[in-house]
Amino acid sequence: ILRYANTSICPTGADVTHVTVNLVALRRLEGDNGQALRRYILGLSLIAAIEPLDAFLRQGCLLVPDTATAPVWMLVGRNGERSEVALAEGLVLDYASTAAGVFGVGDDRYVNFDKTRAKEDVKKADKVKKTDKKAQAS
Repeated sequence: ILRYANTSICPTGADVTHVTVNLVALRRLEGDNGQALRRYILGLSLIAAIEPLDAFLRQGCLLVPDTATAPVWMLVGRNGERSEVALAEGLVLDYASTAAGVFGVGDDRYVNFDKTRAKEDVKKADKVKKTDKKAQAS
């Protein structure tokens, strides 16, 4: 959903960082509470997008943001048309908090990731998809 920071040098000599929030990928998220999930993930993605970047690029190279230049957020349509979008930090935080509440985010908890269980879950989901496709074909 979020493609992070592609830093490049512009002809003016300035470093420019690009952050992409892919709404097409976001639209593909489904489930029992699909709309709330999509809004929650969008909120998380926008928070990640507006967070200050880590200045450490590589050994011996630190990026220093130009505080005199405000960030520019662009909406790029499917046809390539670009339009500027206001993405105020307060607006993003309010949206993300509201979306988290509607989605039903609970208290923080720490869990251990079980790779074997994850693989089993993926296999089960694949079997369900195959069964659904066979049912639709008949």
